[in-house]
Amino acid sequence: MKAKVAIVGGGSVGLLLAGYTARIAETVLVCRRHSQKEMIERHGIHVQGQFTAEAEAVTWGEKKKAVEHADLIIIAVKSYDLEKIWKSLPEIKPGAGVLFLQNGMAHTPLLEQSQKQNVYHTFAGIVEHGALKVNDNTVKHTGQGILHIGAVTKESPLLQQMLHIFDEAGLAAKKIAHWKEKMEEKLLFNSVINPLTALFQVKNGELIDNPYFKKVMNQLFMEASSVLSLPHSPNLWHDLCSLCENTAENQSSMLRDVLHHRPTELDAITGYLVKKGESQRIPMPCHNFVYQSIKGLEKRRGGKWGMY
Repeated sequence: MKAKVAIVGGGSVGLLLAGYTARIAETVLVCRRHSQKEMIERHGIHVQGQFTAEAEAVTWGEKKKAVEHADLIIIAVKSYDLEKIWKSLPEIKPGAGVLFLQNGMAHTPLLEQSQKQNVYHTFAGIVEHGALKVNDNTVKHTGQGILHIGAVTKESPLLQQMLHIFDEAGLAAKKIAHWKEKMEEKLLFNSVINPLTALFQVKNGELIDNPYFKKVMNQLFMEASSVLSLPHSPNLWHDLCSLCENTAENQSSMLRDVLHHRPTELDAITGYLVKKGESQRIPMPCHNFVYQSIKGLEKRRGGKWGMY
């Protein structure tokens, strides 16, 4: 019998996972707009240059039939939508798995709160695959990476089943024992690359090609490392620079949000670090500057600006 998978969120990550899992599981994508639902039901989900998979789609008003019978529910909405959407989800069946895939770490209290319940199993995911939404039913897999998954609640056979689904679907996934440490490492990288590319309006590679940008990168890196209690390791700095090099032609998600006049996930990334710094009485002048600057760009959303 095929596993039943419900994916909440029709953005780039939700589309990518729905496209892959639909190849081997009964997948339903819960999306916001009726027009996206119709596009997917008529034409399937197209992973550009690779394949097209048939998948069911429902709108948010129809979410009950997608969620209540699902073996696995993947929450792939933006961090700023998570609390509202989570509270309005229908009842999850006992024994099901819920996988959260948000950027940043502002959602960790919700994950930790879920440890107190014993009805379903909670998992934290860190997405390293690159995904770019082309239109309502098309997504480009811009970079092969790994979907890291860790159990927030007690260990469950569901984790191995989940890894098997992704493996059979052709999407690399891996179990991690210490999900919070992995999340902090990704937060460190995101807190440098995302806001700086959005502020300077450059692709990832220019951060390391321009020596002045690279100095600012290092200042943000050092501040974030201190707050997250991560070592000021040459290896982590090297990994950050390698990530910029390997994704040199990519636009970060925050840059795309700024350019398209959309809300950013700044609060879940830089905002989280700034608050953590305040609670630890660690000065964060560079992150504070970046936070206020991106908020300023969001406020002038009605104006016009663009790359280059």
